Amino acid sequence: MIDDRHASAVAIVGMSGRFPGAGNLDEFWENLRTGTGSVTDFSPEELVADGADPAEVAKSTYIPAKGVLSGADRFDADLFGFSPKDAEILDPQHRLLLECAWSALEDAGYDPRAVPDLTGVYVGGGLTDHAVAVLSDPRLHRERGKTQLALLTDRDTLASWISFRLGLGGPSVAVSTACSTSLTAVHTAVQSLLLGECDIAVAGGVGIDTPARRGYLHQEGGIASADGRCRPFDADSSGTVAGNGVGLVVLRRHEDALRAGDRVYCLIRGSAVTNDGSAKIGFTAPGTAGQVAAITQALDTAQVAPREIQYVETHGTGTALGDEIEVSALTEAFGASAGTPRWCGIGSVKSNIGHLDTAAGVAGLLKTVLMLKNRQFVPTVNFTAPNPALGLDATPFHVVDRTGPWPRPDGGARLAGVSSFGMGGTNVHVVLEEAPGQEERSATGDRPELLVLSALTERGLTAAGEALAARLEQADDVPLSDVAHTLRTGRAPLETRGYVVANGRADAARQLRSLKAAPTRNAAAPVLVLADASTPHHGTGTELYATFAAFREAFGDCVKRLSDRHGIDLEPPAAHSREQGTVRDRHAALFGLAYAAARLWSDWGITPSVTVGHGIGEYVAAVTSGLLGLDDALDLVVTRADLIARTEPGRMVTVGLPASRTTPLLADGVALAAVLGPRACVVSGPVRAMDEFTARLTAAGTLWTAGEERHALNSPCMDPVLDEFEAKVAGIRFGTPSGTHVSGVDGARVAASRMVTAGYWRDHLRGTLRLSDAIEAAARISDGALLWIGGGPAGAPLPDRPCHTVFGEGEETSGTLAALGALWAGGHPVTWSVPASGFRRAHLPGYVFDGKSYGAYRLFEHDGSGPAYTTPAVEAKPVDTAEEKAEEKREEKRQDTDPVRAQVVELLIDTLGVGPDEFGLSFIAAGGDSMGSVHLVSRIEDTLGVEVPVALLLTGDSLDELATQIAELKNRPAQDSVIEDLLLEVQAEG
Repeated sequence: MIDDRHASAVAIVGMSGRFPGAGNLDEFWENLRTGTGSVTDFSPEELVADGADPAEVAKSTYIPAKGVLSGADRFDADLFGFSPKDAEILDPQHRLLLECAWSALEDAGYDPRAVPDLTGVYVGGGLTDHAVAVLSDPRLHRERGKTQLALLTDRDTLASWISFRLGLGGPSVAVSTACSTSLTAVHTAVQSLLLGECDIAVAGGVGIDTPARRGYLHQEGGIASADGRCRPFDADSSGTVAGNGVGLVVLRRHEDALRAGDRVYCLIRGSAVTNDGSAKIGFTAPGTAGQVAAITQALDTAQVAPREIQYVETHGTGTALGDEIEVSALTEAFGASAGTPRWCGIGSVKSNIGHLDTAAGVAGLLKTVLMLKNRQFVPTVNFTAPNPALGLDATPFHVVDRTGPWPRPDGGARLAGVSSFGMGGTNVHVVLEEAPGQEERSATGDRPELLVLSALTERGLTAAGEALAARLEQADDVPLSDVAHTLRTGRAPLETRGYVVANGRADAARQLRSLKAAPTRNAAAPVLVLADASTPHHGTGTELYATFAAFREAFGDCVKRLSDRHGIDLEPPAAHSREQGTVRDRHAALFGLAYAAARLWSDWGITPSVTVGHGIGEYVAAVTSGLLGLDDALDLVVTRADLIARTEPGRMVTVGLPASRTTPLLADGVALAAVLGPRACVVSGPVRAMDEFTARLTAAGTLWTAGEERHALNSPCMDPVLDEFEAKVAGIRFGTPSGTHVSGVDGARVAASRMVTAGYWRDHLRGTLRLSDAIEAAARISDGALLWIGGGPAGAPLPDRPCHTVFGEGEETSGTLAALGALWAGGHPVTWSVPASGFRRAHLPGYVFDGKSYGAYRLFEHDGSGPAYTTPAVEAKPVDTAEEKAEEKREEKRQDTDPVRAQVVELLIDTLGVGPDEFGLSFIAAGGDSMGSVHLVSRIEDTLGVEVPVALLLTGDSLDELATQIAELKNRPAQDSVIEDLLLEVQAEG
């Protein structure tokens, strides 16, 4: 139950960020905690190599420092469906935001491509050198067109690309308020959630002016630092220093977050945005009144008194005017407290990473969320003594300059404010509260859990396994069941998959470090084999009954019906062995176990391509297909068991011989009851006859195993009860079955018209059951793996086909989960059910991006002759031999014997940036889109003089086929002209 104070609170349930010196938030927190500054100083050689003007770098006022974001040039284009050429043109801000959005949603525990609720996107970014260079490049205009270039570089489309690539249907809003952009985006998202415009919101921003190493010229009185360091509120402060970064949060209404099982980082109690208007000395200058209004409005909305706030993450640029006005505004909003303890700490993340421009606000927000999560204050680095001009002694504030515990106030909660102020006067303030205590979830012991992971490549899968293993090795109270469910439902199922079934965190970590991809990819629905175990072993089904609600409910349904209709009292789970219970008890238990297992797999969304029935399993198959109702099937099983019990005692043994060698050994009264495999048969008969039969087998050195059944099914011993059983079946009303069924009686696909006859079920009790033939017949129909429920198969039923067993040897839960994991890893879709113990999403390592460098366009003067355009990789990379080979193949592709087709191939390569191995893909699958198709058609017409319908590119034909078709369109008129000339010559001669 949420109290009134939190009724309008918004929860931060997921987050992601990359900052100078930190590729993720774990590294960011470690840098914050240890007071690490992450601004980099460059050598002149590094700067010149990255395109800086040597003359400028040599100036005494040039400051070679910046907060560099490592890997800002890299992008996992394949994951987001961009062609290599589009990925190269796509602005680095777009690339980073897409990956960050993916990570933030995963951190919240949601599959980025299948978020279950209406999700909005509120983000912003700045104007980049890359965008300017791309939009200024005449070559790119010719190749791609102005509209396409703008869509891939404009900050107006930052939100829309995320919504499009991740399939998010809520509001998609690009926010732009200069330095306060990202925190304004968060405020806007909060309001949208409270208005009900969306259920989940992704909010934040990115600031990448250029990924290049670059310094700046210091100007006295300007905002840039004189020494390349930002020193907010310090006596030696002289300005700020630039940095690059990206950060996003995932937001939900607090009540919804608790209901959905989200883990909450902290709450946004209130927020406000204002503008200075004209109440300041200039457009770029900060204004006291606007800042005061933002802070007081946010506190009022949060219903929090200033005295309750223990920390404020300030805008804190380190400029003389900025720091002075900010402290003044804070003091006015909080109330002066001269002579009282300075009870509220202040700090600024800009001291660590520099000023991230449009991402500055979200950087401060994430820092504060991490402080609340870890219950620690962290230092403002570069701070030695307060700037006397600020008069901090007469304010409620002190600069936090060391790491230390953040104590919870008596009777209160940890509360903080975050400010961000933009050039132009847009001020934002957010009030945060630590996450209210959520009910602790107890671990489920060492019960096996299925952990599934996927990636685009085997390298990515290995990296994911290592990252998760490291996370599980940390001290944590998150139950493994929550980890398992988050992985199953909160990750996109990608092409390369692996899984482990683990007992506890340590076992999981050990297996994950050697995680391997599934050996084969087979999404075909499995062949369901409902086999007959003759008699359940003691304790069969105990684990499944205790672990899976669907199994427990289905078995319980059978128990109730058997009790109500037949007076059979099966204590769940079934625990009947040869020494315990009557025939009807044992056979009813067999049916209940197999039926419950079949229902469990159905609950996971596993619909078989073919069903094979054998023994009691044939009755279960009849129910699952709709041929028999559950009551009718139970009635038949119980009647059949009662009739069997009236027959003379007998024995059933499994013989390790082919059917052809077993049959000649049979004597009077002994029958071939079933053929299980190439070298496995079941022989059945009266006790004395079977004793003689097995004695002969032993004498001949033939292996045999006695079954637990005490009657001779599928032998002449059944003859006295066949007519009565057939009469019982004749009174049953059969339904119309669905799906494909292979009969264990006939060993072949069986029509419904045969299964509804009483004679079929008579043969099922008396004739030879042909399971081996049935398995082979099913394999001819379906390519799916075997899912075997019941007695374990005799050897490998199909040597080239995986076989997953339930109720086989080993632990039931582990075996069942391993079978489910193997089907999922093979590509079969699974409907993941909510654990019976409930769940809460876990914050886990997300997808390990495996991108490559796409560089960034830059516009610069070259030899004084005008602009030049380049796409250098920002970071030096080793020569990619695979890319070299791909380029060789591209060149081969260009050398087509048909010169027209060769030109088309060149245009496709130039437009999409595809490799030769991708010419089997369609235009869309290769990363093209409708806008790109229009421009490509225009280029083809300009180059070849042939009109190509846009629809041709969108048909789904491969690039190879398109190249041929377009070449034929070009060549056809010439061929027609030759034919016309020949006809004219013939007419002239005639």
